[in-house]
Amino acid sequence: MSKPTMARNPYAEDLGPRDPLIALRETPDAIRAQVEGAELSAADRTYAPGKWTLRQILIHLAQVELVFQNRLRMALTKDDYVIQPFEQDDFMTIDPAATASQALGVYHGLRQFSLPAIDRAAAEHSDRRFRHPDFGELSIRWLLEWAAGHELRHWAQIVRITNDE
Repeated sequence: MSKPTMARNPYAEDLGPRDPLIALRETPDAIRAQVEGAELSAADRTYAPGKWTLRQILIHLAQVELVFQNRLRMALTKDDYVIQPFEQDDFMTIDPAATASQALGVYHGLRQFSLPAIDRAAAEHSDRRFRHPDFGELSIRWLLEWAAGHELRHWAQIVRITNDE
């Protein structure tokens, strides 16, 4: 009997041929360097009309990092784990007063803390399965690729904002 096919990763094109572990290690540093090198006024700019500002993207990255780390830890420790979906726009209403600097600190710091767990999960548990109500059966490898591609998508937006000074 064949294994069920996993859902297509919505950020696969953003990740491309990159190694997700390298991307997960390097992208937060690249984002931090890009943001810290930008003018303070960049925090309120967007890359296109109607899109999030730099500050909002950083808040979103911090919030998603919290979710990603929780999902990874639950998938590693709980049999028959089912992810609880979230709506990103609803989450954005939770932290409206967070500054770009605060959000960047949370995102970057949590990732640095979690890199050993990420590396271990990839090496020892990459095929471990869990479920998502919308995507179906997934693996730790899929989750790592999802997280890496997701932040690379936002990295491109951050570059557009901060280079448009």
